[in-house]
Amino acid sequence: MIYAIRVIFFLLLANNMSAQSDIYLNAAFNLIHAIAQGEPYEIHLDQLKDSSVEELEEELDSDDKKYAFRINVYNAFIQIELRREPSLYDERNKFFNREVINVGGRKLSFSNLEQGIIRRSEWLIGLGYLKNPFPNSFKKRMRPKKSEWRIHFALNFGAKSCPPVAVYDYKRLDEQLQLATERYIPNYTRFDESNNKVITTPLFSWFRGDFGGNKGVKKILNELQLIHSTDVKLSFNSYDWSLYMDNFIEL
Repeated sequence: MIYAIRVIFFLLLANNMSAQSDIYLNAAFNLIHAIAQGEPYEIHLDQLKDSSVEELEEELDSDDKKYAFRINVYNAFIQIELRREPSLYDERNKFFNREVINVGGRKLSFSNLEQGIIRRSEWLIGLGYLKNPFPNSFKKRMRPKKSEWRIHFALNFGAKSCPPVAVYDYKRLDEQLQLATERYIPNYTRFDESNNKVITTPLFSWFRGDFGGNKGVKKILNELQLIHSTDVKLSFNSYDWSLYMDNFIEL
């Protein structure tokens, strides 16, 4: 009996310590969840603002944690900024380069967060083939160790053609990213049999190196059974940049 009580005590203690160690992961998770539910979110925003580089580095000790945290932060701040002032989207290039993401004791732009950290120091204009050879120490400390192409179907930057916003949990990240990918791509892909051509999302074009080039894109489409051979022509849809903020999904 005493042994059983001790086991229960230590399990509760371990769960409590785990919860405490996930302060900022939970803050990012709760922030985007509150936004999706139309609930107050300022307390979660303040927690993220109070974080330090050292605390984030210690807490985000796996790629799954890094990706879940960064995806939630990116999507949350997009929602916050564009809901606050939709006219910011009139000049998208300027919008994406404004330093408004206050996390880890410093401010980042959406472009810096996506290209410099989430995509592991890729140049935006490099199409996924050109890395920044001189990233600063903050980006090197915060970025994941391995690339993950499915993040392109999780990041939402406010446009109608963007993937829907979900709340990502690092414990289910692989499953959620796969679901997001499988739901998004078919909605933006069609096969023109008469011309042996597949038309799909321009995300595959903008970041083609992330997917392994055109060959990799065709392989992905084939695995999703959207084409039945990789011996097809590849073409891309136009992107609808209309502002669209109510685009949430549960995964």
